[in-house]
Amino acid sequence: MEDRMTQEDRKLQECIEYFKQRKVYEKLFVKVWDKYRSLGRFGGTVQLSGLDREECRQLGGFLQKNYAGKDTVSVSASAMEKALEGSRFSGLRWEVVLQGYFQEELLGKKEQRRQEEARKEQFFTGITASCPGNPGALWLQEVFQTKGEGYRLLMEHYRRQPEKLEETLSMLLRAIPRLPFLSAEDRAGAYELTAVFAAKTTGDPHFLDAGTLGEQLLCAFLREHIPGSPGLTEFRAEEKAELFWKAGLLRDELSNNMLVYGVAGQGKDGKPGPGGISDAEGAPAADTADHEKAGAGVSPGGEVRLYCGKSGGVCKVVPGLAGGRRSVRERSDTPGGAGVFGSFPTGGAFFV
Repeated sequence: MEDRMTQEDRKLQECIEYFKQRKVYEKLFVKVWDKYRSLGRFGGTVQLSGLDREECRQLGGFLQKNYAGKDTVSVSASAMEKALEGSRFSGLRWEVVLQGYFQEELLGKKEQRRQEEARKEQFFTGITASCPGNPGALWLQEVFQTKGEGYRLLMEHYRRQPEKLEETLSMLLRAIPRLPFLSAEDRAGAYELTAVFAAKTTGDPHFLDAGTLGEQLLCAFLREHIPGSPGLTEFRAEEKAELFWKAGLLRDELSNNMLVYGVAGQGKDGKPGPGGISDAEGAPAADTADHEKAGAGVSPGGEVRLYCGKSGGVCKVVPGLAGGRRSVRERSDTPGGAGVFGSFPTGGAFFV
């Protein structure tokens, strides 16, 4: 048995060497290889064109056909099998010869896809298996199985930089369970600066910076876990900031954002606190480079207006802020004016 295997291996090496010495067979085998991948088996017919006289002679010598003077040559799988069986390499199979020639495993496209799916599943399972019960891991498993929110982003980076994706996902899974809206006992009042949170949970304060893969994946996670989150088609900068705020994370771009508490107003009767808005004095909790002061007032129609002192912008806010949270996204009509975003708790609002 051992002698026979050695003889078989020797025959295969001689066969491969024979074809490598005749360059026309590289052209033929590339076509046959592609045909195999397409069909998933050895079969069909391929065409070769632009062969010179010597290439036609080499091809016809093995296949026992006269290709002299032909511009285009068709070679069928059945003709190749017949020629191989009638040669000194009889007993070999073309699949084995081709694999030895290219030093690659010969697979059909269906089998290639199956193997790729298996590798992909192993990749993501390896990441999530180390943290059972982690809400981020559970989300990742669901995304992979259902091709849901974030799947295209994951696949794009899996194809381009799988090592980078693995590192990013590992860091993200460390961060997600510690999000204020998931981990804090008093979830309604738990907020943390995004950069501080990122540094504390991942070791990198820039992990959740705008445009990073970490931020994009966290957004995908939050959209699935926070009711009423905007979809991809309407996901703007202010909506992203609102999403982070609902998760307990505050953007720290102080040149553009300001958090204002204790918004006060004036009703038609001249008394403060229309529509149940807080009676507290309307003073900003933080003044920024763009917004020196904020105030509140009510139009003759009774609607609440918030004023940004430095830019002069007026942002309309729907009445009835008390007794719940309101999501408002009206923008100022005044050039350079302020915008408003966020869920508005009683007596509070975010300015942009």
